[in-house]
Amino acid sequence: METAAVVGAGTVAPNPRVYDVNGTARPLLDFLGPHLTAFIFVRHLGCIFCREQVKDLRANAAALAGAGVQVVIVSPATPQQSAAFARDFAVPFPVLSDPAREAYRAFGFFEGTVGQLLNPHIIARSMQAVARGALPGRRSGNSRQLPGAVLVDSTGTILHLQVATDAAEHLMAADVLEIAARVSPRVAAAAR
Repeated sequence: METAAVVGAGTVAPNPRVYDVNGTARPLLDFLGPHLTAFIFVRHLGCIFCREQVKDLRANAAALAGAGVQVVIVSPATPQQSAAFARDFAVPFPVLSDPAREAYRAFGFFEGTVGQLLNPHIIARSMQAVARGALPGRRSGNSRQLPGAVLVDSTGTILHLQVATDAAEHLMAADVLEIAARVSPRVAAAAR
């Protein structure tokens, strides 16, 4: 019986095919940056938390790039939906599509239960996000999919894996920079 590969810090990142905004299938690791890449897996493109996260990453794009962190957004939407999202949000990073969610599964990101998608904490976080100007959009992708993030070095080695346990758990730019400085000497040196 075959078992699924275990991924985590120190292991080689899986390399499933994803789609760019033009609909071209490419291996995920084709998008590795020269130092550190933060693959940000969003729930779906209408998710209020995902929109808040992408806006925050976009606002901090210069700080991330200055620290040697390349950001890549991965969505479970179609390439056409991802292209529209990238355009409408002026996303300065690659936005990839994984409509079959093969990359999501390869990293251990899973669908949430009702309690992980809707509970008092999620409702409170939604209200905070709205107060900060984030609004939900039209769902494009699987609304049960939970988010996650993977920080990978230029050799394809996973340095950090964050598997969300509920719909509101997203890494913001400050979180990415803090984790990157902890796991990457290059980023730590840039932070000094």
